[in-house]
Amino acid sequence: MSASHLQRVEKTPQAPISGTSGAAEEAAPRKRVRGKDKPPAKTPAKGGAKTPKPQKREPLAQDVMQSPAICCHEHATLNDAAQLMWEHDLGALPVVNDARQPVGMITDRDACMAAYTQGVALYHGAVASAMSKTLVICDAMAPVAEIRTLMIRAQVRRLPVVDAHGTLVGIIGLSDIVKEAHAPLPKDRRRGSSGPMLVQLVDAILQPSKFD
Repeated sequence: MSASHLQRVEKTPQAPISGTSGAAEEAAPRKRVRGKDKPPAKTPAKGGAKTPKPQKREPLAQDVMQSPAICCHEHATLNDAAQLMWEHDLGALPVVNDARQPVGMITDRDACMAAYTQGVALYHGAVASAMSKTLVICDAMAPVAEIRTLMIRAQVRRLPVVDAHGTLVGIIGLSDIVKEAHAPLPKDRRRGSSGPMLVQLVDAILQPSKFD
């Protein structure tokens, strides 16, 4: 083989071998391999629909009443009623029948005046002879606004509370309505009375009674 032929073969450029790292390959950027790329978090669109806030419910009689209600039977003596009022620091009691349904109200004044006018001792007088039979009651599911209306119309400061069967389950007094207007509330309930509403209620109750 001639020397000129050898020289021509040596100058022939060789094709790059696949898989070899040249200078151009070293300069190219390399991608970092990750296990599983997480999709980018979606940004909520501006002006989207907002979730409506849950409506707060009105307070009901069962939310503010005193329960169980201290009461006396219609066939009890005035002494029994006076003893209950003394022991529980009360000025009035609901009077119930055998089915525990309210049939009247008796106050400490009623018991005293009955004993005086009848000329009998308290343990000889009957609750049924002294109780007020003009009875205003409310349902346990009645809203506080309705209770205020009942108190204003009847000019009473206490209401027996009954369930769907007419059974006595509690009692609501003027003080309970006032407490509800200032006490901390659950998140699902709104206030039942405002300051002006309470003033109107107290003013109406303290007016001379229509039944006097």
